[in-house]
Amino acid sequence: MTYRIRTECPFAYALGILGDKWTVLILREMFKHHKMQFNEFLEVEEGISSNILANRLKKMEEAKLITKTRNPNSRREWIYRPTEKALDLIPVLAELILWSGKYDPFTGVTKQHVEAITKDRVQFSENWKQQIREKFQNK
Repeated sequence: MTYRIRTECPFAYALGILGDKWTVLILREMFKHHKMQFNEFLEVEEGISSNILANRLKKMEEAKLITKTRNPNSRREWIYRPTEKALDLIPVLAELILWSGKYDPFTGVTKQHVEAITKDRVQFSENWKQQIREKFQNK
């Protein structure tokens, strides 16, 4: 199944792919904690169910945000890795971090996070992308 856009609106396209909280949280787990296996994603503190996780991973693969390959150490398990398309969301996610830091009174966003991002947004995003690429190449 291929993701089909029904309108030319860029917001509709982006929200069609990222519009549920689980997709962004799975990306968070990949980008921040370098998770890459189904059981690792089940451990998110928000408590995703296995059927929702399976559905979101399938949709993310169809949207070309992730790739799925067999785990060479266990033929019954899959390895999920972010694609460049997913990594290109990092500047957007950095802005969401800043927005949450500004408006969420319970956020874990620290002053250091805000300073690191706002000092040089482009360089911050490029550094984060490179760190993720390196982590997933080594796994």
